[in-house]
Amino acid sequence: MDPNLTDRLIIRWRGEVKWTSGLWPNGEFKSWVVRGYNFSYNSNEQEEYFTYSVKDDVISFPTLQIDQYGSLNDDSGFSMACSEEGRDCGPYANSSAICNRGSSYFVPKFGLMSSVDGTKFRESDNMTLYDCGLKCYQNCSCVAYAATNRANDTGYRLLQGQQLKDGDELLSAFGKFNLEFFSTQDLTNHYLGVWFNRPKDVMLMLYEEDYYEPVCVANRNSPISDHSGCLTIDSSDGNLKILHSGGSPIAISSVQ
Repeated sequence: MDPNLTDRLIIRWRGEVKWTSGLWPNGEFKSWVVRGYNFSYNSNEQEEYFTYSVKDDVISFPTLQIDQYGSLNDDSGFSMACSEEGRDCGPYANSSAICNRGSSYFVPKFGLMSSVDGTKFRESDNMTLYDCGLKCYQNCSCVAYAATNRANDTGYRLLQGQQLKDGDELLSAFGKFNLEFFSTQDLTNHYLGVWFNRPKDVMLMLYEEDYYEPVCVANRNSPISDHSGCLTIDSSDGNLKILHSGGSPIAISSVQ
């Protein structure tokens, strides 16, 4: 139950409310068509709570599950979708910092995706396709997203405008190079580095114990003093620019 609005049910995803049943104004949920359940809402001076039972014609006990796409389904695979008037439910309705897109929504497309410049996050970040869609909704420059691992729909790519901060990493299109911020031991200067993406144990086997991971430093002569930068694509000439959080460039690649 929602501790703030006790006459509705909620589901949290990573600590945030991602789905609600809608309010319970007249003996039924406003935004959730319940199948297989009998719900009742009880309220008195001491407590407020919901109870439910399974309908007589239900053979198996009903369950609800959020799949890897962020869709809430019952045990038969039926999606617990919102009604048209139920604008307070759904996967993105209660999320903060959602870009105002008006009536624009993402529509699933199947097939091959053409090569684009974008932000790719590591699979170790444990991000699902749902998380990818949420981040894209929070970024007004994002126009599409896709899983980078089609086998289990993990990892994702965002188009231009994504912030790159300490701990974040960008991989090249074929995963051969990674780009990320790193700092000196005294944490006073921050740099942007590009590494050849090969496992360290393989490099140690090739170069024995004297191996030091090589890095190309993009801003060797102009270190940054804050902890974040922003990666953008210059739409006028195609150059890749790495900017201070204040907006001044620290590294610019050339397509000339």
